Amino acid sequence: MIQMSNVARNDTTNAVETAWKDLKTAHLGFDVVDGGMGRACRGSSEADNSTENYAVENAASLKGCKMLCINADGCVGVGFHHPTGRCEVWNRPQGVGSSIPEEHSECHRFLGLGVTLIEQKSYTFAGDDLLIESMTLEQAKTKCSVLPGCKGFTLQEVPQGGVVEVHFKSKWEPSGHGWTSFHLEAPGLD
Repeated sequence: MIQMSNVARNDTTNAVETAWKDLKTAHLGFDVVDGGMGRACRGSSEADNSTENYAVENAASLKGCKMLCINADGCVGVGFHHPTGRCEVWNRPQGVGSSIPEEHSECHRFLGLGVTLIEQKSYTFAGDDLLIESMTLEQAKTKCSVLPGCKGFTLQEVPQGGVVEVHFKSKWEPSGHGWTSFHLEAPGLD
């Protein structure tokens, strides 16, 4: 009888540990850069691959690489190469600014634990403008992730990779139609 209760207790303990591990890693707060798959991270431009932008680590998986980022001070993103396990833990203060095509690689920007960037089409949002600047959508995602007080941004529809005027917001209030907006959601952010 004691042996059976120990088995039941071990099964319950294992189930709780597994559930807790899954909960902690379910949403780590990463957003893909330029689609993520088949992309290698770069700094301010596609040509910027300065080794000062990242530290090279080894990881068994993309999830392992993301965990290295979460545990690193100042991490803004990760680049992961699947066949080799090369994990670039990006620490560039301005964030991951761009990417290039690279087979078997992935590029993800770190927004913060539990943070998501949600696209909302056909809406513009009121609130104070923190900054108005012309840039690509990918650059805007990076900028908002490192801009203090940024709750999201709004822009008019542009062709993929095109430059557009972006309004970074300190408040998130629905206000109208015709624009595309991205809202940063995080526990305690609003």
